[in-house]
Amino acid sequence: MLKCYKFIQVNNFDNYLRMANYKFIRVDFFQVHVAHGASITNAYDGFLEIMNGGVASVFKNNGYNRELYKITVTDDGRICGSFRKFREDDLPQISSIGGDEIDLTLKDGEGIVEQNCFIFYPKVNVLAMHFNTHANHYSRLAETLTSLWGTKVELSTMISADQFKRINNPDSSLVAFEAKIPKPKNPDLLPDADDFARDSLALLNCTDGDYMSIKIAVDRRFEGGAKRLKSTVKNALTTFKQYDPQKLFATIDEGGVISPIDLIAERIKRNRSFESNSRHISRIALYKLINEAYLDAEADINGYLNI
Repeated sequence: MLKCYKFIQVNNFDNYLRMANYKFIRVDFFQVHVAHGASITNAYDGFLEIMNGGVASVFKNNGYNRELYKITVTDDGRICGSFRKFREDDLPQISSIGGDEIDLTLKDGEGIVEQNCFIFYPKVNVLAMHFNTHANHYSRLAETLTSLWGTKVELSTMISADQFKRINNPDSSLVAFEAKIPKPKNPDLLPDADDFARDSLALLNCTDGDYMSIKIAVDRRFEGGAKRLKSTVKNALTTFKQYDPQKLFATIDEGGVISPIDLIAERIKRNRSFESNSRHISRIALYKLINEAYLDAEADINGYLNI
């Protein structure tokens, strides 16, 4: 069957989502950090090793086989690929309205596939990945690359350049922050914590809790309203945002103007919509949408990276 795709840039998603045959994707952006000390020291070389068969492409993680599939290099040096998750057990059944369920028949080695397509931009060391709630969390990609490349890999989220500059402006003061952090499932694969974050996570681990909520603020009635949190707390915000927080707020004082900043809502991300008469969208079409999203977010990304 011939598949047709029509790409559009959408400003009002509510209107489009009411229309038949329109779907949308979200694209998230991450800095890629590769630890030194192993044979693979940067992401570009690591992806090439997978593409050329120098290292494996499959890693069993959290009960699923996860695969880096169809890694390719574009003419301008970008790396495109699919990060696939295979469901081989506890499979869904199929049916029609009013009909009986029918088991899916799979051959040995086959499974239900869910994927996240991505593009890696080596010039800025940024990876853009389409969000798929049924497939892989970005932390799974970091864990898989860590195993395949034999060195620690981190994917860190980025926030909009304007908000990042506001928080790190030496003339702004951090007067409060609030965080809800889940217990790390694999602390060895997480970024090195600063002293404040490390001590906070140690408290979570020693109590065997599943998550930790922190809220710290100064009482601005003292010291003429000039009291502020120590600068080390700003470092903790940078660390905590890489631990997949459920909540992360910072409140800053900019010359007497108090402003809350939601560091999760302010993550750099873009939505794209497409029209299709197919039940799914092809990888080629996804790569096109991902690259369009990157070009739209490029100014924010460069601002965050200060380039």
